[in-house]
Amino acid sequence: MEEMKARFAEMFEGSNNQECLDCRITFKIYKEWPDMPEAMTINQKTGERIPINAIRALPSGYDMRQALGQGGGCLCRNRSASLFDEELTLRDANGSPLADTYYTIEWRGFLTRGVTDSIGRTQRHKTDGAQAVRIYLGHRESV
Repeated sequence: MEEMKARFAEMFEGSNNQECLDCRITFKIYKEWPDMPEAMTINQKTGERIPINAIRALPSGYDMRQALGQGGGCLCRNRSASLFDEELTLRDANGSPLADTYYTIEWRGFLTRGVTDSIGRTQRHKTDGAQAVRIYLGHRESV
């Protein structure tokens, strides 16, 4: 009986920081999807179209479900609030870093303003999962 409870917990409750069954199934589906550069899927919350290859590139089923707008029902949602801790490097059309450039990042209705460093990096940003972002260059008082 205890073994059955442990297997149930592992499958459905995301115990020991493992992914729940939904996240594991999502990962398996997208990782086994053939390479189709033009194929798209939709974020269920926002209606945003997302290339399937972008979903396939994510490192876990949890990340995939967040990007697909399916994270609300996820049973492994008790993860760290700072699952993503990233900085971005802004570059011009030739690939050169945009040093000392004002920027605004918009995500989930939040705005973060700053100035890139000497090699074009933004400050670090922490989010609770994969986020679609918009980046505006220059001073941006309202978006």
